[in-house]
Amino acid sequence: MVAAGSKDVIDDWSIVVDATDDYESKVASMAVEDCDRLINSIYDYIRATFQINAALRYTKLDKNDSESINLALQVIKERPAGMEAYFTVAWDNAYASLDEDNKSLLDDLKQYEPEYYDRYVELILKARGAYQYKYHMQMLDNLSQKNSDRGLMAQGRSRRHPRRFVIGTRLLESLVQIMVLDVQPDKFNTKTLSIEELIETLRNRYGLIINGLTEDRFKDANLSTHLAFKDNVNAFKLKLRQIGFYNDLSDAYILQKIRPRYQVASN
Repeated sequence: MVAAGSKDVIDDWSIVVDATDDYESKVASMAVEDCDRLINSIYDYIRATFQINAALRYTKLDKNDSESINLALQVIKERPAGMEAYFTVAWDNAYASLDEDNKSLLDDLKQYEPEYYDRYVELILKARGAYQYKYHMQMLDNLSQKNSDRGLMAQGRSRRHPRRFVIGTRLLESLVQIMVLDVQPDKFNTKTLSIEELIETLRNRYGLIINGLTEDRFKDANLSTHLAFKDNVNAFKLKLRQIGFYNDLSDAYILQKIRPRYQVASN
């Protein structure tokens, strides 16, 4: 959004989720990479938040009004006249309040950030960024219900087993319960889904990748990647059997259906 100067951006967010419950599985490394990418982007997210907040202060817009965001983003991209003078004063005031040791740490910013707006944002980032990063990581772990069967993330005790995206049994059960429900304007019905439809819906609705061979980023996948996703799909089917939604009564792929545990039919 900051780079584009607008909140109207397309972000086809997706993550590979490891359904095998095995830290050493082939797909686990891909789930770790996606988790690393998200974690590494937190600092950029914090910087972008400080950039927007600074622009909102400069424009005196209401930060609680979402309509203010687009104008703030335009200001960041276009840098109107008067903005540099405003942040020159803001930088000078903030810099003057620091002790000599902290001032020396910020002197490099003058070389790498020629504009005072960028210097000011970096100053705020150095002062508050580590604190924000720590608690964003805690929030991410809590929201993902890490190491829980309701969770979207797992982490081992060893450094060899860092955070990776998974799909806990209870989480999968909740998602499937939602997806087998056919919502009409005036009624609810249950429906069956093929394994392929379920995997596709998880990707399209939630960005969760079980089989990534149709993804652009895996279009040149090697044999190891093909085998990794094959194992992941098989582990995914096993989870569905465990929660009572799936019985492979036939070898024919088209007949392998996800069936609602409870039937709902409106008259």
